[in-house]
Amino acid sequence: MSKRLLLRIWRWLPMSARMRWALTWLGTSKFLVGVLAVILDDQGRVLLLRHTYRPDYPWGLPGGWLKAGEGAAEGVERELLEETGFVVRATQPLIVGGDKAYPRLDLVFCCEYERGAFRPSAEVSEARFFDPGDLPAEMEPYLRTIVALALPTTGVEERQRLINSWRGKAWLALASEEDADSIRTANRQ
Repeated sequence: MSKRLLLRIWRWLPMSARMRWALTWLGTSKFLVGVLAVILDDQGRVLLLRHTYRPDYPWGLPGGWLKAGEGAAEGVERELLEETGFVVRATQPLIVGGDKAYPRLDLVFCCEYERGAFRPSAEVSEARFFDPGDLPAEMEPYLRTIVALALPTTGVEERQRLINSWRGKAWLALASEEDADSIRTANRQ
């Protein structure tokens, strides 16, 4: 059956908006949505967690999976509280990414620490702030790029180089409007 015919049937069938939504939900692909947080302290160090379930790369950014119906900022804040005991506030989205090997979408946020003391969980055994120039070797390489993009000291040209290094890897770095103008100007030259 052609797509055009299916769309005609769809248009003419007497269905409520709720019924259309349910049929759309049943007929589309499903995938996970992950959220990650980049949290810098007053000294410019980044918060990393030692995850108990990652044997090759135990150190990583805090985060987890969104629950059904949960907003992205709400989800990253919930994950930090559950895994560490830290109350954080998501301040701005930084990067949107995915993985061709696994059907997922990752949303990375810059977050601010508000309060709380670290408490280990089943998923996280340690939380520590690291200088961005001295990140642990047991950390996935793409996370280093995310940290670099989040640093206020990363210049426009370096941001552009980092963004370009990801082309074809399903990642989109969200630049501030000021950065976006500078990047557009640099690309014209």
